[in-house]
Amino acid sequence: MTTSPAGSRARDRAPDEAPVVVRLLAHVPPWARRGGIAVAAGRLLLLLSGAVIVVGALCLGLDDHELRILAGVSAAMLAVVGVSVLVPWRAGSWATLLFPLALLAGVGVLGVSTTEVATAFVGLVPLAFVYTGLFHPGRAAV
Repeated sequence: MTTSPAGSRARDRAPDEAPVVVRLLAHVPPWARRGGIAVAAGRLLLLLSGAVIVVGALCLGLDDHELRILAGVSAAMLAVVGVSVLVPWRAGSWATLLFPLALLAGVGVLGVSTTEVATAFVGLVPLAFVYTGLFHPGRAAV
């Protein structure tokens, strides 16, 4: 069995063998990819998390107060995505930790300001750590 350097193995992959994140981002409009793959994946993380919160709000049968809190959290995530399109990003920047921190802050706000609503969205928390593990060194997750 012959071995090859890791870089050449990645380049020799067929397009259907590329990581899922890379394949998904190939279909994203160019303005959304601005800043690099980590920034684009962070935007995708917040957009999908906000969508889960909105759809969850429709399915949970919440009162007006809880709906306002969920709408505020989703709007804040959307605002972070909007601002991230305008900000110039450096490759490899630790500033991309903003995306998982925004997600964790949103779930934290839900936990503090509502009764038992955050338990429906606890599954979003591991996504923040997956993102951090994909795009940052191990010490960043701490």
